[in-house]
Amino acid sequence: DDKLGMSLRYVLMDALEKSATQTGDLDRTLEAQKMASQILQTDINYRDIRDRMDRLKKLVGKLQT
Repeated sequence: DDKLGMSLRYVLMDALEKSATQTGDLDRTLEAQKMASQILQTDINYRDIRDRMDRLKKLVGKLQT
């Protein structure tokens, strides 16, 4: 839960989201959403995490249809 750990989780979430968006991979999207959820639970005000979580939820919904 330190600053470096949060930063690494955020970067991983970002990479997973970008990859999922490009490939349409639902598993990657769910993994990105899981990472975003962990960040959100740790610090709800971290960067733009609330917006990113909303975007990931929409992407999951789109890919599940």
